[in-house]
Amino acid sequence: MVWWLLSLVFGFFGFVGAQSAGAQHGQMVVQADKAAVMPIGVALTGPLSREVFFTDTPAVRVDDLPAGDYQVHALFQGTVQGSPIALRVEPGRATEVRLPVSDVGGFRFLADSGMCEMSDTWQFVSAAVVVDARSAGLEQRPVPGLSKPASPTCLREVAGLSPGRYQIRVVPPTTLLPPYVVVVNVIRQAWTEVPLTWPAVIVRGRVMAGGAAVRDTVVQFTANAPVSALGGTRFEAARVAEDGTYVAALRAPGRYRPEVTIDLVSRTGWLDVVTADGQPARGAYFYTVPSAVNSTTSDEGRINLATIAPGTALSIRTLHWGVTCHQVTEAPLQRVAVPEATGKLVFVVPDPVPDPTKDPGAARTFRPAPTARLIGAQIAGIPGSTCALEYDDLLKERSHGPDGAEIAVTLPHGTYTLMLADGSTHTVQAPGRAVVK
Repeated sequence: MVWWLLSLVFGFFGFVGAQSAGAQHGQMVVQADKAAVMPIGVALTGPLSREVFFTDTPAVRVDDLPAGDYQVHALFQGTVQGSPIALRVEPGRATEVRLPVSDVGGFRFLADSGMCEMSDTWQFVSAAVVVDARSAGLEQRPVPGLSKPASPTCLREVAGLSPGRYQIRVVPPTTLLPPYVVVVNVIRQAWTEVPLTWPAVIVRGRVMAGGAAVRDTVVQFTANAPVSALGGTRFEAARVAEDGTYVAALRAPGRYRPEVTIDLVSRTGWLDVVTADGQPARGAYFYTVPSAVNSTTSDEGRINLATIAPGTALSIRTLHWGVTCHQVTEAPLQRVAVPEATGKLVFVVPDPVPDPTKDPGAARTFRPAPTARLIGAQIAGIPGSTCALEYDDLLKERSHGPDGAEIAVTLPHGTYTLMLADGSTHTVQAPGRAVVK
């Protein structure tokens, strides 16, 4: 008898506990109004946070929710969330939530076969980044990939976007093509189709400033009216590489204007130029290749590096015939000693020998001067230099000898390598003579 009473008491308290726990939970019934661009589910945040998706109808019931305050977000394709709706779930009751038609639109990406990759099913792998051009700083929102769409097509949808003008950066699924940008408009309660195609035109180039490659910048192409009718006028090139090269993808042939912003005044620093005996080389000439910078050193023998990009090769020539080449580095304070030039090096360029088998009239046709052979040449091996000296930057004395044209330059005593524009090299000595054929 005692055992039965104890069992009855425990069973009664167990029943009360179960009733008490269930009484602390409620339900939520979500219903979305029909629209052209509808949510695919809701995201709940509160005592219990979770995502719930619609199935056949735009409605869903969420059971066994802990009582408390919640925020309900409409969830659109691409995991974009709408504005929150605040509500309270009461214990033992069903709370109804209606999602009204939202003032949003969406993109529908349609990729051709070249912009998708084949696996066991078609897999959409193009990484599209939606950029809201109306917001300050062009805030970027990455669009998550869809590993296995329900249908075997290259279709991707992103909805829940506020109406307005957007930039979409498309990254093709191959390193052979650079990213490109299309500009489209999102319309309220409408789908904007965005075809993802292989670009029609590939432009390759190099950005140079002061004779040196420019990196960490972006080249923009502005198109003319016929091209802009395709959906935008600005197309972003791939970011410039370390060597200054870039690859731009343009969606149509036409006339474009490339634009690039280069921040050369981004640092401060000095290059101290001294003579062979350590004295400031005031008034020394310096210039780059090509002569984008052409000036003289200060009274202290200094060159301001604020507007000279790192990597720039500076040819320096003092008033006492000293010459050298210095490649600018990232260091704020730099120093170069210019050796004294006292050895005369004479380049001999033989005159062309007439061919007696040719028509004598051919002698009257235009021929480049023999000394053109030296145009674009460089001289490597200057003591203390960090780059090859440009032949075109040297002071020259021209004359004509029995063996042909003679060009005399003055260099520090030593052995040098003459590198011609065609890639051939000659070992030369100063002082001395060198025949260049």
